[in-house]
Amino acid sequence: TIYNENERIGFLSCAHLVDYPDTVINYFPYPDNAYIQVIGIKARQSNSISTLQDGRDLKILAMDPVADIVFLGKEYSEDAMTLQVFSYPVGETRELEWGSFVYIMGYPLGHAMITRGIVSNPERISKGSFLIDAVFNKGFSGGPVIAVRDGVPNFEMVGMVRSSAATRKFYLVPEDSENIPEMNFNEPYQGKLKLISENEIKYGITFSITTRSIRNFFEKNRKQLAEKGYSTESFFQSNE
Repeated sequence: TIYNENERIGFLSCAHLVDYPDTVINYFPYPDNAYIQVIGIKARQSNSISTLQDGRDLKILAMDPVADIVFLGKEYSEDAMTLQVFSYPVGETRELEWGSFVYIMGYPLGHAMITRGIVSNPERISKGSFLIDAVFNKGFSGGPVIAVRDGVPNFEMVGMVRSSAATRKFYLVPEDSENIPEMNFNEPYQGKLKLISENEIKYGITFSITTRSIRNFFEKNRKQLAEKGYSTESFFQSNE
């Protein structure tokens, strides 16, 4: 939460969490994929924040899928002002060095968690990202990266967690595995098989977005956000 005033609330996160295609087409496995099997067209999309009273139907106010940054928000009644703004200063990612110590926050599997990591390859920062060896799981995306300047409690936000390295693995499973009754694993399976794939996270290789990229995103969208009632000068300012 980076904005909460004038009966409006705003959230900073990663674009891939809300950026879904409008149309999905699956084809029959014939040569050249000549025949459509299923087509899906998105009728509506609902974005919500579970910790916010009446936190449904957040609007995507600005988004950059390439930089993987999104700003969401909504209007609400004054008596629903319950979330505190993340008000730590926004530092400079480019000041990080090999071995800089950072914390990251997120909600893996719905659990609020904080973990730590060490910065590697800071030369990547000029390209808008940097590497941390923190253990990443789904649910950390969009979480802040926190560093300490000159000792506690001088915390600064130096980035936003984006993703982890992964490799794709393939498995053979029963063709109708969802409807098969409990199997006897002591006997060979005699039914039809199908091939599926899953992404396997490579823990300890975590990609993060720089604060420079975040600042550029808000500068680029400053005018349109102002037209919607959001002042970028008030972002990260405490609402206490």
